[in-house]
Amino acid sequence: MAAVIVVLFFLLLLWINIVICASSSSRLPPASRNESGVGIKMEIIHRYYSPGSPFHNPNITLLDRAIDMVRRSNLRADNYSRRRRYRTNDRTTPMSSAHGELLAIFYIGTPGVKTYALLDTGSDVPWFQCLPCNNCYDQLPVLYDPHKSQSYTLIKCSDIRCDHNPSIRCNSIDRVTCSYVVAYADNSRSVGDLATETFTFGDGTKATDIIFGCGHQNTGTFSEEMSGLIGMGTTSLSLLSQLKETRLSFCFPQMTDEAVTSGQLRLGAPAIFSNPRIKLHPGRPDVDAYYLLPLVGITVEFFGPVKFPRNLFEPKKDGSGGFLLDTGTYFTRLFREAYDAVIEAVAVAVGEDYPRVYEHPSQFELCYDGGKWDSFRDAVPGITFHFTGGDLVLKDYATFMDVDSAGTWCLPILTARGTSSFFGAFHMQGYAVGLDLAANEVSFTTAPHDCTSN
Repeated sequence: MAAVIVVLFFLLLLWINIVICASSSSRLPPASRNESGVGIKMEIIHRYYSPGSPFHNPNITLLDRAIDMVRRSNLRADNYSRRRRYRTNDRTTPMSSAHGELLAIFYIGTPGVKTYALLDTGSDVPWFQCLPCNNCYDQLPVLYDPHKSQSYTLIKCSDIRCDHNPSIRCNSIDRVTCSYVVAYADNSRSVGDLATETFTFGDGTKATDIIFGCGHQNTGTFSEEMSGLIGMGTTSLSLLSQLKETRLSFCFPQMTDEAVTSGQLRLGAPAIFSNPRIKLHPGRPDVDAYYLLPLVGITVEFFGPVKFPRNLFEPKKDGSGGFLLDTGTYFTRLFREAYDAVIEAVAVAVGEDYPRVYEHPSQFELCYDGGKWDSFRDAVPGITFHFTGGDLVLKDYATFMDVDSAGTWCLPILTARGTSSFFGAFHMQGYAVGLDLAANEVSFTTAPHDCTSN
């Protein structure tokens, strides 16, 4: 009888061990913070549009800037189309490598190194260039040296965190340390060690044990203004998921206002929300890092509702369609049926008080010789995006964009390239955009110019 009890006891221990192992391998250990439940705030800037950015170049003309931003917007849209069809080792690539406009500012390591990371709601593994840099792009900010940080820790192959994501694998050379490979749709790549580090944010909050890629080989279309990329999508290794936060909000200041230098990103408790809350479309398997807005209509002041099929922007079963909220896309892109109708409606609403400029080098279709903004703004119609459950009225300064020193103002909306459309950062100016992942909801709250108060 005693022997039977002993056998049963060991079987019970074995079963408990199996359950614990299975449970621990199904989820990542959470990152920790020095304060619980306080949330995080960090500064965000336009890579060179914000006068407060260290990369701001006052010698770049408005026209050069507009042309460059349209070029990057086109590249991002093209890369997204390729991304949907591209697979490497059963891994879907991120949309783009460096074609976004917004940089998040924080510190990495102990002592902290100031870091400027491309903010992208459509990316996963955070990564930064690291010394020694075997094959890297030129970077203006100081390079992070992990050997000088007291909090840098390599992740070993035996760690469950080395077997949690298709982008991560055991180093094929030493078979001891874990490595990551992020390949983008434009053939850019970031390769290096998988490690954990301490991040310090602008409000002083520290987050420890953040998993990130320490990139020693980073090639392709990366920009010299960025130290790396920080993903804010819904996948398991994005910063948002690692911090176990389900709420975030980001606020973009007036990018045409020379007195405003930065915006703000808030995670957790400080995130800004208001009513109505708009229910997002459920994520699709191939783009589960993105947020899909339920756009059903657009109204232009002095014209009325714009005519296009109500279901034009619904995501399709084959993965096409959808209206993606994307911080990495600066300009809104609409499917052709809606785009043509919006251009016509706005042209009718503006009328003939200002001469139209055709074939402008910026590539925007609807442009006017409007002179000073204080005068032209009276002709700018209100544009309302209708979502299932709520509306968003664009701010007047987030409707037209100054594109040259001659006083030309253009409607910065482009046609969709490929099978998906985007709601870009330019049109989110003046709002705190709140995302609640647990409830799958978004809200748009009018924000002050400096984005700092609730």
